[in-house]
Amino acid sequence: MEDPKAGIVRHSGRDLSEMDFRERSRALSYVKQSHASLSDYTVRDYLLFGTVNRLDLFDSPGREEKERVESLVEEFGIQHLYRKNLGELSGGERQIVSICSAMVQDSDAVLLDEPCSALDMANQERVLAILRSIADGGKTIFFSTHNPNHALRTDAHVFLMKSGKVIDSGDSREVVTPERLRPIYGDKICYSRDLPYEEVSFRRRKIRDRTPVRPRLP
Repeated sequence: MEDPKAGIVRHSGRDLSEMDFRERSRALSYVKQSHASLSDYTVRDYLLFGTVNRLDLFDSPGREEKERVESLVEEFGIQHLYRKNLGELSGGERQIVSICSAMVQDSDAVLLDEPCSALDMANQERVLAILRSIADGGKTIFFSTHNPNHALRTDAHVFLMKSGKVIDSGDSREVVTPERLRPIYGDKICYSRDLPYEEVSFRRRKIRDRTPVRPRLP
């Protein structure tokens, strides 16, 4: 765990840096963007790693831990990936497996670093739906994104940042508006009205006429 550059990160009033590994892993799980260093492990083994915060030193996952993993694999619909190596999975599959691992860890809160980056539209929708479902189940979800519409899709509480500072916060449908986003994205940002909520987009830029001009002959 890296120490913050400034301030203190607390969970239930306690400084995270003062907790041991097991306490921290029960408080917070982290889903990063890339897992290349773990690509040789099977999905099964990778998910079982998430149970170590409930085990004593030198213990191995037992029947209870394996049943928990198998139950979550079924809930996430990734049974077909269970025996594959992480390196064989697509970006979307690997991201969903990573979120499943965070649920195996059973922490109070889950922190995700741009969980939809490099995913196609279908997998972005699947990941966001999973996160919304996890939040509805009582977990606290934190995720960063460069796409404001992800906050609208998950009906999230938003912290709007610019140059590393929070400049606005509140319900997504109050904060993710053209007026509040223009200081960050510019004057071209506007609404798209094809959904029950109003996604934000950009006005079309006017393209100059590039028809070649023929010179006049005398």
